[in-house]
Amino acid sequence: MKTEEGYSKNTIKNMRNLASGVMSLAIEDKIIGTNPAARSGKYLKAAKKARKAEFLTPDEIRLVLANARGIFYPFFLTVARTGLWQGEVIGLRWDDIDWNGKFLTVKRTMYRNRERSRRAARSGRWTSRINSWQC
Repeated sequence: MKTEEGYSKNTIKNMRNLASGVMSLAIEDKIIGTNPAARSGKYLKAAKKARKAEFLTPDEIRLVLANARGIFYPFFLTVARTGLWQGEVIGLRWDDIDWNGKFLTVKRTMYRNRERSRRAARSGRWTSRINSWQC
């Protein structure tokens, strides 16, 4: 989220923290008596609380899969069985599947029509066993 001036709240917070740190050093050097940036955070609006994640019930998942058609069925089945994010499923390639070892490895994700490495998305690699999947 950007402010009217074009800076994100995190950028403003970082600038405030930098200014506060410089002012704290000035206090230590007895150049100023108080830190005017110390309480400037009260002027920033509080961040919105994150919404609690809502998950589909098993019955809802069965309903989605029963109504999925064509290419959408494997997509929704993969999401339901692995819990992968949309971009991670879209970023999957055939060579990400180890049919002999029965593992699916997430190596990349798609975000805003651009491929990103797994490291840029979530740290490390992620694997899922696929031996119990029913297709």
